Amino acid sequence: MIMNFIQVNKLIMKAINSQDKNVFCEVMDTLMNAGVKGLFVKKRYLWNIIRPRDIYKLMTYWIEINIKDEKIGQRINIMHELLLNTKDIKIRKSFVWGLMKRVNLLTIHTIEYTSEEKIKNIVGKLGVPDQDVYADNILLPLLVSVREQFDLYKAEIEVLNSMIDL
Repeated sequence: MIMNFIQVNKLIMKAINSQDKNVFCEVMDTLMNAGVKGLFVKKRYLWNIIRPRDIYKLMTYWIEINIKDEKIGQRINIMHELLLNTKDIKIRKSFVWGLMKRVNLLTIHTIEYTSEEKIKNIVGKLGVPDQDVYADNILLPLLVSVREQFDLYKAEIEVLNSMIDL
């Protein structure tokens, strides 16, 4: 379905005026399925001009409820678009902090705003059953190798401790 910018702005106004998470999710899904490009870049879209503060909370909710969706890559790209086009660093940090509070999602663009403790927590959960940890295709190999090195280090420490006890 092809949408012109007037139709997109009508949907954006609907999402902004409703103040409802479910309406925002419906609008975002509609825009994503329509293949609208530059949602958070181009000035012809209303929320790039007025950029309401609650859009970050709504985006966090949208990512959280759809994290296991097969289209999560597209959703993360839209989230990156919003993050990279936010001018205020404090807003970027609070957006990533709010996202990390709800979802263990680490991407190349969110890692710079993520605390060291949260990164350690996410790496520690990698490979553990029943732990939902998500990373983009760029960071996942790095995180997996860090986790493997950490496991090797722990095994070596155990061997050294057992040799000391002898």
